[in-house]
Amino acid sequence: MLDCLSEAKSQLSGSIFESRMDSAFFSQKVMSVYDENNVLFCASVPFERLTELKGMVESRKRWKKIDDQWSYFETKWKPKSWNKCYRFVFTRKRIQRQRKGPLQLHLFEPRDFDYDYKVIVTNKQESAKSVMLFHNGRGSQVNHKGSAQTPLTIVL
Repeated sequence: MLDCLSEAKSQLSGSIFESRMDSAFFSQKVMSVYDENNVLFCASVPFERLTELKGMVESRKRWKKIDDQWSYFETKWKPKSWNKCYRFVFTRKRIQRQRKGPLQLHLFEPRDFDYDYKVIVTNKQESAKSVMLFHNGRGSQVNHKGSAQTPLTIVL
């Protein structure tokens, strides 16, 4: 991965490199490589890998509204086994499911009838809404033209 990234950076100097990762690629090692090479990233965090996250969601009383469907809170946090703090953006999406039977509780994931939850770890400095939109594949990265004024953005 590092060789490919180095080659791309040498061929496309002045470009902004960004990466969206699902939870399968979530690791501190990958984030560290991206950080060290000035690649902006966001990654879905699997609840079962960092069990403290469920408690953080369940104990949260105030969520900031993004729109009628989405809300969030965020924190700078360093899991005990990590050597660096990162920005964690906790999102919840209002869902409209028909309620049938009992609610299935999960050991690591927060569950309720009204919301689905996701946690994104990132080194991006934009608003939580921008991070969420980028991570979900609808960010403003498609608007870059690659001119001298606006560097080309490469999404990995």
